[in-house]
Amino acid sequence: MEQQSLIDTILRRMDQRGDLPIFSASVNKVQMISSDPDSDAVALAMEMLKDVDLSAKVLKLANSPFYNRGGNRFSTLSRAIVLLGFDAIKSCVLTLKIIDSFQEQNPEVDLSAMLVSSYMAAGFVRDLATECGQKQVERSYICGLLYNLGEIIVAYCLPEAYLEMQEHSEQLSALQSQKKVLGMSLLDVGRAVVERWEFPENVVKTLAPVSTSGCVKKDEVLFNRTIAGLTHELMAMMYSKTSVPKRDFSKVLKSIAKAAGIKEDAALSSLKSSFKNSCDMAVEFGLSKSLLMPGTQPGQDESFQEIYQQLSDFTGSKAMQVTQDDTEDDGYNAAPREVSVSGAAASQVNPSLLLDAIQKLTTLIAAKTPVNTVFKAVLDAVHTALGYDRVMLCLLSTDHRSYTGRMVEGKGVDKLKNAFNRVSVGDDLFSQRIHDGRDVLVIDAEAQAGRLPKFLLDSGVTGFSLAGLVVNGKPIGVFYADKAKSSKPISLEEHQSFVQLVAQAHLALQLAQRAA
Repeated sequence: MEQQSLIDTILRRMDQRGDLPIFSASVNKVQMISSDPDSDAVALAMEMLKDVDLSAKVLKLANSPFYNRGGNRFSTLSRAIVLLGFDAIKSCVLTLKIIDSFQEQNPEVDLSAMLVSSYMAAGFVRDLATECGQKQVERSYICGLLYNLGEIIVAYCLPEAYLEMQEHSEQLSALQSQKKVLGMSLLDVGRAVVERWEFPENVVKTLAPVSTSGCVKKDEVLFNRTIAGLTHELMAMMYSKTSVPKRDFSKVLKSIAKAAGIKEDAALSSLKSSFKNSCDMAVEFGLSKSLLMPGTQPGQDESFQEIYQQLSDFTGSKAMQVTQDDTEDDGYNAAPREVSVSGAAASQVNPSLLLDAIQKLTTLIAAKTPVNTVFKAVLDAVHTALGYDRVMLCLLSTDHRSYTGRMVEGKGVDKLKNAFNRVSVGDDLFSQRIHDGRDVLVIDAEAQAGRLPKFLLDSGVTGFSLAGLVVNGKPIGVFYADKAKSSKPISLEEHQSFVQLVAQAHLALQLAQRAA
């Protein structure tokens, strides 16, 4: 098969199948926007908000201890993007989509080992880049993440060809079997695809064979290519379920240390550190710990057996044990401890309606529609797509002394709106969220009686979602939603989707203020 014909076939099958999230359009679009020097955080946020699940996860990561060292809470994507930076956003999006792909099932080939290897290798490359003082650490991470993309693509899009290559590998080298079946190497496939995806040249060039055995820390492209290649070789020893290692674990680790210009024990320390960090981050990504468990390779040297045991311990550590409490207070919800979620509830989110709502809101915002129209669309989406009975927007008075219900949607909302008329600003929960812009999911309203207006409790509310609206440091108001009529509990998924819809209102206000 000619090389150009092969790539065209692969791209066509990716478009046709489209069920492996790493190949989604959102990844490519985010990559293009974040690589454009003329783009800003608002433009990137608008694109990411089209993918509700992706934007929710990125917002969650921005609030995780791994990225948010200052402890400030972020409830809007534009602020999260400013915190993380465009390079980190690119690596986050690619990683999240790869993580989502772990759960995909393919009857012919096992993609999970390849995807896990990419994820763990990228973490190791990032740690080594930091250790060596590389300036573009996130770019090194992306190079590590994409290095075996060609193998993933062929296994996914051309499983018959992939299995044929494995059969030939018993008599031929890996490269010979790839060229015999495909007419090109797997690295060539990956490079051709990322070129089509318009990745920068300094990333594309790293998808090439390791070409040196010396120290490469002074050349960024050569560093990323060499370290990524060697790191993937090391991870193949840990996660491959079919291949027999051709080199000892200790020798590959020694090559990595030499290329990075560090001592071997420093490379080993980086491996352990990166592995633990990857395990910790897996909790934030929502990845099952069982998938990160290294495999065993018969005939490997003692150093592998030793490190295998140590790394296996990380996958069974407390950091990987997601308890009910961990799930409820997950760092994404900015609720105080005493207002945290206290029980699981079935979600009533309608994915189809939610996607339609996001697309509609994005169109309205892009067309510079008046903010009140966007607010109305947000309220309608929370009611129809998320299953909330009553939805309301309260706005702060110009003197900041009171807040009033201004816009409502749902059943029996007029009484609620009338009750929220010139409520004095104080130390109640609504006033706090108006001024700090955070969100909170309250499951037991009675437990918070001292922090809520009495008329709200008298209306029979048991739980509700709340999200403040603060733009450029200026408090605007607060969005409120409950299930008072149905008396059903609110799920964490419903609350997160509620926050994402409110983020659209925030974006509309931000753009309106910029245009003013």
